[in-house]
Amino acid sequence: MKKIVENIQAWFSSKGGFTHVVAGLFLAALGSFKAVPEFHQLVMNVYHALPSWLEDLAGTAIALYAWYHTAHSAAGILASARTIEASPDAPTIAQVNAADTRSK
Repeated sequence: MKKIVENIQAWFSSKGGFTHVVAGLFLAALGSFKAVPEFHQLVMNVYHALPSWLEDLAGTAIALYAWYHTAHSAAGILASARTIEASPDAPTIAQVNAADTRSK
């Protein structure tokens, strides 16, 4: 159980604060959409007012962004580096340099 909690903590620390704020706002909006009939109706009215080509364009743009976007945070890189460094079979710098196949 401790390992599961550590993995969850590492995942949370690998994401930036802005990511957590946006996720919280998204969850609040999603909850409001489901629980508040007036908000649900407002969103549906706006959605139905959009021309179909704009709906398709927005959906495609969101899908492409989600497909190609990769997020990196300094905290996540540091957490990953510490995890690798702490492992018993972590490579040394010399081993990493010897395994580097890029032209020097």
